[in-house]
Amino acid sequence: MDRYSQITARTNRYSVPVRLIGKKVRVMLHASHLVVYDQNVEVARRERLIAKCGIRLELDHYLEDRLRWRPLPASRVR
Repeated sequence: MDRYSQITARTNRYSVPVRLIGKKVRVMLHASHLVVYDQNVEVARRERLIAKCGIRLELDHYLEDRLRWRPLPASRVR
């Protein structure tokens, strides 16, 4: 799992939730899809890409992190 919240399976890259950055995850490859597990909990299920060197990103994985951000109080904004 890299700092961009992506894993590499074969030659393709797939996004996973940002809360997993830096963690080791387990990936199960199937003929038509892949499943990503954090410990024994399924955290992502994606349709496999057919082409080589493709990227499949899920916007929700990145929005999850943005929703946790809190704006600075008005006194700290310049």
